Amino acid sequence: MDDLQALKVAAARQVAHLPQYAGMFDNYVAVRIKHEVRTKMGLAFDANEIAIAEPTSSPIDAGPYAGQRQRTVWSMKNQVNTSLFETDLEVLQR
Repeated sequence: MDDLQALKVAAARQVAHLPQYAGMFDNYVAVRIKHEVRTKMGLAFDANEIAIAEPTSSPIDAGPYAGQRQRTVWSMKNQVNTSLFETDLEVLQR
């Protein structure tokens, strides 16, 4: 099993008891988080952590971050999806 598949399996195990997450990680890709990320739930990602994320990013159309792009990344620590700026990560594997 490669690293990407191992991350998908681990994430799926975290939410196996929640049917709405079934198959959610199937299309996720591997990313490297460039720096430590903290949220209201605490530490979400360590610097250089390898994580899984949705395969595409979305533009931010309005507000102070208009023009930037965001991508949804699964936090293994917090067991939730977290939106990060595209500039905060590097896509490793598609």
